[in-house]
Amino acid sequence: LGLALAAQSAATATATATLQSNKPKRDLYVKNVPYGCTSQHVRAFLDAALTTCKPSCKGAISNCWVAEDGSTAFLELRSVEETDDLLKLDGIQWNEEELKFASVEVPLKELRRRFSKL
Repeated sequence: LGLALAAQSAATATATATLQSNKPKRDLYVKNVPYGCTSQHVRAFLDAALTTCKPSCKGAISNCWVAEDGSTAFLELRSVEETDDLLKLDGIQWNEEELKFASVEVPLKELRRRFSKL
C-alpha cells in the first residue's frame, strides 16, 4: 500500500509540474470582446466555436476573465494543443467584432503591433 501511494503521489507531482511548466503556452489574450460581455459570455461563445471545429475540445477553457477595459479577455486552456486550436480561430466574428487572439509568449512589441488599431 505504501509503494502504491508513493507512486500515485509521484505521478500527481509530475502532472502538476507539467501543467505549471507549460502554463504560459496555454494562456491567451483575446482582443475586441464585444462591449458588455462577461467572462461567462466569452467562455460560452469560444467554447461553442471551438467545439464546432473540433468536438473533442468541448470545455477546453479552464479559466476566463475579462479585463477592466471590457474589450480584452484572458484565457487559460486545458492543453497546449487546445490552445493552438483556438489560435486558429483568430479573426472570428462576434457581434460585428473581429476577435484577435495572441499567446502570452508573443513579445509585447508584437502584441502592440497587432493591436495598434484599438
